[in-house]
Parts: sequence; C-alpha cells; structure tokens
Amino acid sequence: MKTNSYLQFTFVFFLVAFLFAFSWYPLSKPHQVKKLASISDTQWIHKTRDHSLDTPHHPLDPLTIQEINRVRTILSSYGPFLPSLPSIHSLSLDEPDKEEVLGWKEGDPLPHRKAQVIALLNGQSHILSVDLDKGRVTAHEIHHGSGYPTLSRNDLEVAVQVALSYKELNESVIERGVSLSDLTCSTPSPGWFGPEEEGRRLLKVLFFSGQGTSNFRMRPIEGIIVTVDVDKKEVVQFSDTGRGIPVPKADNTDFRYKGQDTKPPKMKPINPISIEQPKGPSFSVEDGHIVKWANWEFHLKADQRAGMVVSRVKVSDPETGMPRNVMYKGFASELYVPYMDPDESWYFKSYTDAGDYGLGASAKSLVPFNDCPRNAYYMDGVFVSFDGKPFVQPNMICIFERYAGDISWRHSEVPALGYQIRESRPKVTLVTRMAASVGTYDYILDWEFQTDGLIRITASLSGMLAVKGTVHQNTDHISSQEEMAGPLVSENVVGVVHDHFITYHLDMDVDDTNNTFVKVNLVKEETLPGTSPRKSYLKVVRETAKTEKDAQIKLKLYEPSEFHVTNPSRRSRLGNPAGYKVVPGGNAASLLDPLDPPQLRGAFTNNQIWVTPYNRSEQWAGGLFVYQSRGDDTLAVWSERNRGIENKDIVVWYTMGFHHVPCQEDFPVMPIVSSSFDLKPVNFFESNPILGVAPMSENDLPTGISMKTNQYIIHFTFIFFVLAAFLLAYSWYPSSKPHQENKLASISDTQWIHKTKDHSLDTPHHPLDPLTIQEINRVGAILSSYEPFLPSLPPIHTLSLDEPDKEEVLGWKEGDPLPLRKAQVIALLNGQSHILSIDLDKGRVTAHEIHHGSGYPIVSVEDLLVALEVAYSYKELNDAVIKRGVSLSDLKCDTLSPGWFGPEEEGRRVVKVLCFSGQDNPNFYMRPIEGIVVSVDIDKKEVIKFSDTGRGIPVPKSNNTDFRYKGPEDTKPLRMKPIKPISIEQPEGPSFSVEDGHIVKWANWEFHLKADQRAGMVISRVKVSDPTNGMPRNVMYKGFASELFVPYMDPDEGWYFKSYMDAGEYGLGASAMSLVPLNDCPRNAYYMDGIFVSSNGKPFVQPNMICIFERYAGDVSWRHSEVPAFGYQVREARPKVTLVTRMAASVGNYDYIFDWEFQTDGLIQVKVSLSGMLMVKGTVHQNTDHISSQEKMTGPLVSENVIGVVHDHFITYHLDMDVDDTNNTFLKVNLVKEETLPGTSPRKSYLKVMRETAKTEKDAQIKLKLYEPSEFHVTNPSRRSRLGNPAGYKIVPGGNAASLLDPLDPPQLRAAFTNNQIWVTPYNRSEQWAGGLLVYQSKGVDTLAVWSERNRGIENKDLVLWYTMGFHHVPCQEDFPVMPTVSSSFDLKPKP
Repeated sequence: MKTNSYLQFTFVFFLVAFLFAFSWYPLSKPHQVKKLASISDTQWIHKTRDHSLDTPHHPLDPLTIQEINRVRTILSSYGPFLPSLPSIHSLSLDEPDKEEVLGWKEGDPLPHRKAQVIALLNGQSHILSVDLDKGRVTAHEIHHGSGYPTLSRNDLEVAVQVALSYKELNESVIERGVSLSDLTCSTPSPGWFGPEEEGRRLLKVLFFSGQGTSNFRMRPIEGIIVTVDVDKKEVVQFSDTGRGIPVPKADNTDFRYKGQDTKPPKMKPINPISIEQPKGPSFSVEDGHIVKWANWEFHLKADQRAGMVVSRVKVSDPETGMPRNVMYKGFASELYVPYMDPDESWYFKSYTDAGDYGLGASAKSLVPFNDCPRNAYYMDGVFVSFDGKPFVQPNMICIFERYAGDISWRHSEVPALGYQIRESRPKVTLVTRMAASVGTYDYILDWEFQTDGLIRITASLSGMLAVKGTVHQNTDHISSQEEMAGPLVSENVVGVVHDHFITYHLDMDVDDTNNTFVKVNLVKEETLPGTSPRKSYLKVVRETAKTEKDAQIKLKLYEPSEFHVTNPSRRSRLGNPAGYKVVPGGNAASLLDPLDPPQLRGAFTNNQIWVTPYNRSEQWAGGLFVYQSRGDDTLAVWSERNRGIENKDIVVWYTMGFHHVPCQEDFPVMPIVSSSFDLKPVNFFESNPILGVAPMSENDLPTGISMKTNQYIIHFTFIFFVLAAFLLAYSWYPSSKPHQENKLASISDTQWIHKTKDHSLDTPHHPLDPLTIQEINRVGAILSSYEPFLPSLPPIHTLSLDEPDKEEVLGWKEGDPLPLRKAQVIALLNGQSHILSIDLDKGRVTAHEIHHGSGYPIVSVEDLLVALEVAYSYKELNDAVIKRGVSLSDLKCDTLSPGWFGPEEEGRRVVKVLCFSGQDNPNFYMRPIEGIVVSVDIDKKEVIKFSDTGRGIPVPKSNNTDFRYKGPEDTKPLRMKPIKPISIEQPEGPSFSVEDGHIVKWANWEFHLKADQRAGMVISRVKVSDPTNGMPRNVMYKGFASELFVPYMDPDEGWYFKSYMDAGEYGLGASAMSLVPLNDCPRNAYYMDGIFVSSNGKPFVQPNMICIFERYAGDVSWRHSEVPAFGYQVREARPKVTLVTRMAASVGNYDYIFDWEFQTDGLIQVKVSLSGMLMVKGTVHQNTDHISSQEKMTGPLVSENVIGVVHDHFITYHLDMDVDDTNNTFLKVNLVKEETLPGTSPRKSYLKVMRETAKTEKDAQIKLKLYEPSEFHVTNPSRRSRLGNPAGYKIVPGGNAASLLDPLDPPQLRAAFTNNQIWVTPYNRSEQWAGGLLVYQSKGVDTLAVWSERNRGIENKDLVLWYTMGFHHVPCQEDFPVMPTVSSSFDLKPKP
C-alpha cells in the first residue's frame, strides 16, 4: 500500500510539473507588458494626463490651462502693463460670491469665470480681477500696505545668482576650505524687523557644502549670509561671523536609499504589505474634482498657496439619504515656523511658509507606494510660473481608502438573553493627501473622512532639521555657562529649537450658512451638605459667543470646554441644535513676546481657536501679503474688530502647534511626527449614523493570488481547473491513508487564522510566562489540602504568576533553567482577604498574609450572579417593576460596584443592582427602570437597601436601540454608497514571529506578551536593536494599564456611587471577550489566548483575547523632497509599517480597546479607544423644549426619555522603564521664554531649554500645562552617545483631560492617582496597581498618590513612570444606541 501511495504522488507531481512548464510556453498572442493583477491595474495608478483641453465643470474648479493662457493674453495687451508683462506671483480662480456657489446646481450654467492676478511692477503689488468671459480686466488695485506677494521661483534663482557672483562670498568660502563647485545655497525669507527693511524685497541666502552628500543641509557654512535686493539684483549686506566654526563632515548624512547600500540593515526585514481592494475603489472622482465616497461628497482641488482645498463638504443623512452641508471650504491658511536663536545669522528665521513660498508651489510629486499606498488615485495641480505660463505639478494630491485594522464601533455582552453578543465593525476611511517640501521641512497634510460623520485633519512633519554649525563635537566640551540654541545632534551640528504652527481656515456651514459658536464648559459644582454622599461633580454650562472676542480661545487642560458650531434653526427630533464640534488633539502654544517682530506677524497663533464672520477677503491668517509684512493685516487684527458672530455665516480658525527640541534621531532625516484635530458631529444626526454597516466577511476579501501578473492568473486558472478535475476523480480512488480536510491555499491558511488550541499540555519557557493549566491545577490541589482553608476551598479571586525578583529575570538568558515558579493567590474567607504565595516546585504555601486594610479583591462572576439572584428574588423589586409596566420576564439587571462613601459602608462586600427592560432587543442599557437600586450584601446574600425614587419616569422605548447586525434583510436600508471590501494583505506572510507562545519578534523589536486577568495585556522585557551593531537594548521592563477610573457626574441617589475602578474591581482581562476576526482585528492578525481562573480555582481559556498584526495605513515613515541641486531631483519617502498588539475589555456598558504599537524608528505608541454603550438615565423629557432653564440636567438628551450622563474616563499606565539598564533618571526639559537684552538682537524673545533633574518623587508629580511646556525624559546617565548625550526615552502626551473633582470627594480620594498626569516612583514590586492591590470598596489609603507622598529618591534609580490619559465625555445623539470609537494615545519616543 505504501508503494501505491508513492506512485500516486509521483503521478501528481509530474502532472503539476508538466502544467507548470506549459504555463511558460508562449501562447498564440504576444506577451504584454507585465502588470500587477490587482486594483492598481485600473484608474488607481495615475497616468500622465494632458490637461490642455480641460474645461471647468464646477464654480470652484481651478483655472484650466486654456483659461490661464487666456488671462496671459489679456494681460499682455493691458495698457498699464505695457510694454512687457510684469512678474506674476499669483494667478488663480477669483471665486464667485459664496451665495452664487451655494445656489448653483449640477447642470446649471457656470457663473462668470474670473481670475485673480497678483503681479509685481516697479516694486508695487497689483491686484487684478480678470473676467474671462468678457476678456478684460474688471478691477485693478495697487496695494499700499506692508508686505509683498508670495515669492516666485524666479525670485529665488535671481537671489542665488546675485549671491554666487559676489566676490567677498567666494573669497570667504574658499578660506573656509570649501570648493566653489561644491557650494550650495538656500534662500530663506527675511521676515520683518523694522521700518529700515521696508520698501524693498529682500532675500537671505545661506550656504552649504554639498561635497560627498546630497544632504547639503547638514553641512552649513555657519555665519555666512548674503542679503539680496531681488528687484535691484544687488547685494545689500554681507555677513561672515562664523569663521572659527568648521563645516560639518558629510559622514552619515546621505538619506537616499542608494546612499545606504553599503550598510546592511541591523533588523529583520519587513515583508511586503499593502492595502488591497479586490472589487475596486468605493469612491469616484467626477469631472476631475468632485469626490464621492460612502456618505460623503466634496470638491477637491490643488491651490498654489494653500496646497489643497476641500470645499462644499456634504454628508448624507442616514434617515433620508439627502446630502447635508457641513463646510463650505477648509484649507491650511498659514504655516508659521519661528526658530529660537537670536544670533545675527539666525534671528530672522521665522517663516510663514504658505504666504512666503506657497504650500502648493512647494509641493512635489508624491511617491507611489511610499507617500501613498498602492490603492491611491492621484490628482495633478495646474499652476502658473512668474511669466504667466501654466505648468503641471503631477501627482500632487492622492486620494485613497484607508484601512488600518482599527475599529469603528464595537460592543460585547456576556450572555444575558440566552446568547452572547459580539458586535464590531472595521473602520474604513477616505484620505486626501498632499506634501509640501518647504526648504528643509516636509509637511504632509491629510483630510480624513469617516463614515460616522467625523473629519480628521492631520499635519505630519518630516524632512531635515535646520541646523547650526558649532565648534563642539561632544557635550563634554560645552561649559554650563555657554548658551546653546539647541542640542548637539551630530559632530559640529546643533539642532536649533523651533516651533511649527499650522492655522486652518474652516468655513463651517452646518446645514446652512448662519451658524453660532457655543462654548460648552465643564464646570466643577460643589454639592450642598447633606444632599449627597458626593462632594462634587461636573456640570455643563453653555456659553454662546456673541462677538469675535468671545471666541478667542486659549485651550486649558483644567478649564475644559467643547467648542460647537451649531445651527439654531435646524433641530433634531429631540430639540438639540444640529452641530459640529472642534476636538483639539495634542497641541503646543506660542510663548514668544507678543511684540516680538516674528510674533507680530504670527499673531494668529496667539490663540488656538478664533471665530470671525465670513468675509471673502479674509482667507489668509497672515494676510494676503505676508512676505516682509509687519503683521498689520492678520487674523488677530481682524478679530479685534469684535464683530457679531451669533447666528451668522462664520469661519472657525484652528491652530495646531509643535514644539521641537531636536535629538540625534532627527539626524540626518527626521521620522514623522504628527498632530491632528477633529470636526465631529454633535447632535447633527438623530443617532449613530453607521449602525447598519455590515461586518466584514472573509468571503469578501482577496485571495493569496492578488500579487500575480495577469498572464500568470490565466495560466493558474487553467492549471487549477485541470488539477481540480484530476484530483476530484483521484479523490474517489481508494488510498491507504484517509483523506485530509481540504484547506484554502492562501495566507489565511497559516498561523494568521487562529485555530482553537489545546493548552492542557502547555509548559512555561520564560520567567514571566503566565501560569499554565497544569500549574493552575497544581495550585488548586495544594490549596485543597491547605489546613487554614479546610474543609473546603474558599472563593479564589486572583490566581496568577508570582513573578521572580526583577534582578533574577534580568539575569536570565534563553537556555537557562527557569527560576522557581510561584503563584500568587488572593482568596476570600470569612470576609477577610488572604494573600498567599505558593511554591509550585516545593508544592506548598510559602507565604500567607491576611489583609486588614480597606478594600476587597476583584469581584468574581459568581459574586455578581449571587447579587442578581438575591435581587431577582426580592419581592419589593418585583412589585416596583410590575408597577412600572415591565414584565418580570423582560427584567434585566446589571451589577455595579458601590465605591466607598464612609465608614458605615465598611466591613461587608456590597453590590449595587440596577434594572432595565430587555423587551424586544438585547440593548437593555438604553431602557433603564430609573431610580430602582438594590444594594446586596453578597457574602450574607441579602438585600440591605432598596431604593425606588423614579416612579414618575417612564421606561424608554426600544425603538432604534438594537445595534446587532442580523443580515441585510433585517435592517433598514443604508443611506450611503456601500464600501467595497478592503484588507491588509501580506503575500509573503508575516514579518513577525511568536516564539514559545509569548516572545514576539518583529523588525528591530523583541518583547514578552501575555494576557493578565487584571491588567488585560502585559508587555514585558521590551528591547530594540541598535542600528549600528544589531544588539538588543533594553527599553522597558514592564508596561500595562494599571487602573481605569470612570466617575459619573450625577450626585442623585440612584447615581452618586457610579465611579468605577474597572481594572481593580472587575479585571480588564476577566472582562475581555474573544476578538472578532476581520472586524476587531484585520485579516493578517495572529491571535493569542488568555488562561484565567474561576472562583472555584479551576482554569478556563479566553480564546482570541489578544491579537497581533502588522499595520499599514498608507502613512509615511519619513520623507524629503529637494529641488534639483546636483543635476537630479531628490524624492525619497518610506512607508510606515508598524506592529500592533491589541485586546478589548467589555466592562459593563463600555468597551475599551488597548493597543501597543511598535515603530521601526524606536517609538512605542500606547493607545486606548472607547466604544460600547452609554450609561443612560431615564427622564420624563422627550424634547429639550420641555426642559426649563432652572432644571438641573446631568447630561444632554440623547433619545426620547434618555439622558446621556456626563462622565470621565482615566486610564493610568504603569511603565517600568529600564533604558539601557535599571538605573535611570527623570528629567523635565522645560521650554522657557527668554527676553533678549536691548541692542543685542532684533528679536525680543526666544525659547531656551532648561533641564531639571527630579531628585525625589514630589519633583516628578506633573500637571501638564500648555503654556508651561516641557518634555519628560527618562535617561540613563551612564550610557551616553558618541556625542555625550545620555541615552533616553521621552513620554509624549497626546490629547488629554484632567480630573476636576474635589480632592476630598470620596471617588477622587480612591482615584487620587489621577490628580497628576505623570508620576515617577522608585521600583517596588508591590506597587503595581495605581489604585492599590485591593480596590473594591477601598477608601484610597494605598494608592499611587499615597506612595508618592513618601518622597523617596528617584535620581539614578530603578524607576517607574506612571502616565494617565483622560477623556471628558459629554454625550450626544450620535452616541446612541452604540458609540463610534474615540481614541487617545501617548508615545514613548527615543531621545538622547
């Protein structure tokens, strides 16, 4: 029989070999050029297009080539410009009046096409309007104010030519040892520093050595500046102040790929990865500029100054399918970059890039596959050169659908109605992108549209530092008295400290032009004595901005507000005004003296938000004429007019900022840093607009052949059918071995799709591996015979690995014997908490402590079931429910922790039971039986208190509360264009490995990953490879979510106790549900199980609890483009691929998604996303019109008879940093405003870096302050770079919220760890949980805040960093019945 099997195999083998050979034999038709057989074979890859015959189709379409040529012809014969055409600095569409555009419909004749021209003649700026239909100039104005138009490329070339011909320059350069043939220039704008600079257009010319590198910017010839009058073409000033400073060497400056050929990468290579859409795109681009996707429609065009303009933005109403106006126009209005060096050769470096150079004019063609993903569509820009002739900037904008493996919304529910609910939806978005290369920097500007109505605007920075030459090669050579303008980033190179501010013009038209700006302030309210166990809560106070000054907003962490643009005349069925809100992200504020000349010109950055009435002449935040302006026509000036803005056509201006203290990792090219803000619907929709979206299915996604060529696909298909026919027949032939189950031959056939695994024989391989099933069973056996627990095992609340001492783990190497395996057990016996350590090798209890302080261990599922059983059997509850009109068969109850509110609650474990109606659908959370609370003593199994205070409040109806997807036949029709399948594909498989079940290795990273019953997911022994030698270096010993605090802002009887500590009370791991493949995690994910313990001490498996996947979202890792300098154009970009680990916990109504994301540049991003259900309160109100202004509301009306109660979320992370070793130091790197001495510099102020070492814990209790900015470094003083900088990591906060509750309010006493955003403590293995080991009903006597008050030394110690991220949540209709995901994050970033 064995011989027969070999014969069968041989037959099949030769058949396959024959068919494979046949596939290479030429067919009757000649071979075609090979193409990628994927969606990239269609319109996605942009072909070079002839724009000469383009015609406009929309009132806002940019001028065509024909129209530009017509304007040039008209101007060539225009009398005032004879005999020759002046220099053209701007030639763009003179847009029709807004009312005319809003009234225009497709099919209508276009309004008159006009061009706006800005020209320079005899040193004067001319502004003209040219009517293309009439063929003549219809308006001509000469500008007499300060400032000049955007520079032309010709201006830059003139300045360089004049400078290079200057004799003194050439002599100085030669004296510096630089060959004139290697001399390279840049032309920064000079700013404005007094009347003596007015009346002439100046350019500064700086010089570099290009010898040995394309990256000449890293080789400055320090101190040489030639100031050129570009109109007179003459040098007006020559400065040569840096003769003693050497020109930095070219070593390691080349960033081009071919410049790296001699350096083998010191990391595991990343396999190809792409975003694939097997059925093609879901969006269309009509008439060249109208983009339609899902529920969005907008006009998109390139602009020579703004770069990219998004206009006429509309979103479809999910109820009617009708498009509704959101925004008339949005774009980056100005980009302000002040450098912080007052020296002679640097003081003027404060740029307004949009107004000085033009973001569109500075744009370069995007690099396919690197700047934009494979599935991108490209759009060209048609611009005008100084001679009035048109030119095309190809591939300037890209449009693509993004799928990054993220979640749009989700909720999981434990079995409540006889089945388990696990619903989630993948997040797919549409991105428009452009990139401008302005001098050293590259700015990547994204507009991202989500199906839930949110628009995210992101600015990402990369490129080169503007560096300063120095005599120093090592920090040891720098005296403490010497003032440095920035850190040493390479030998003889200083990275000068600077800021970036991008101000956006957002002409919001929410449902119409007349809108109102409302500040929704969260204000702390103190309760009256005796009215509530709570001392404080937050209430919402709405403040309508009447005039512009009311809307000049400085963001304040401790005075939080939401910023709404509402339409008072468009109200929802509940009476809430339709609106959008601006949601700030991480930000930075300008700290310069308001009278400093750069800040006078950049005064639009004095606030983060401004609101002005619409004025078509007020589009550019720095003014129409920015170059050398003195700041007399800026947004700040307009706003001081204090015009009315209530119920008007208004424009919102938002400024995002970056402080940049450079570091060695920024040399020679900078990894991307990003910031963003959101425009988010608030009561714009009647409910969550994306409920009806179907989950993703494996059947929709591409197979593993998507990377084959077209010809190979034909041959493969032929082979497939022949083989299929043969094997079908062969399968009926008897064989000696039984048939095996057929499998799909695709990437999903490997480890990617997680099979259910038998863990019964698992063994540990690493000292931090979790307990195995065998070990858990062994613990149970030991405890069953442990005398203090006889005759029966008490309830087990925690059973986990009792980890070895840290020193022992750090000293362990693969192949060494494992340290002794121990288990920590927390059990409850006779109302007391017992903490035991069990030696598994010795088979006995080695430590036993009885806890006598406050608090109890995590409640078990059995505890909650006991509480429910007691409540359900309570007669008064049943009677009250029936009186409310709810059938007992529909009664659903939930169990909540009671918090701690005084000594009278101590000495017994209590659970609060709340009740709901589950009639008709499982989303009972939206149907509260308001005011009924049953307090249960779960140990005595008795009701100790029954409260029924809401008898007059109806139970909300079940209409529109069901969030499940039951199939297309059961749902109302979606009022949006469907999104076609999309996935992340890796045709060559994963780039990471999971060894021994827990060791993850990817690219330059290695770490230990495990599930934990309390923390959910724990990352340990994190190491990153050194790129110079490939050796792994320690970054972090352990990181995890230590506590999650959720206080609700309602002091009423039925709500005051609702302030939860989800990790310590319920356990994030214990609350985790299996992740939903393709919806919670992408197709290329690998899954990991959790092994936990029930209260009877028996192990159970939580399958698919963690997923690991490589993320590619079409983002950029780093990029730089350079205009031709050495006979070629430099365009280098790299796509960003990262590794993500994820788990999701469903704690009651909320779902928390925890991500750790590892980047190849050494950065770790830690992110938390929130979804799930609101915790709602019943009310008698069905419409806001019924609510009196005197009535106290604890949140907005989100549905009929339903209030979404205001609340907070705070997640505190434990980060045991071990940067290159255990002994680290915490540094506050403060940016401090310094005033210059009179007469020393034209600058009045600048920022300098002040380093402050935290000696003790109190030195490291940090409250974040926007106007007192700092970086927060964990450094290793004993490990220094070749430049002498200490190795370090810094924590980079993201968007955040701070706790505002009274510190003595009982919930805040327990959660005092949220009093600061950052704490640092010395390592102590007993201090892992920010709320204490035993949190349930604790009174806050054993928290991080208590430990930190000991004020122990932390300098050069093994230290732990604690970071708290926060969310304020003022609910809205879009959060009903399930919430779209909201996220926040922070970064751990390498920083010497």
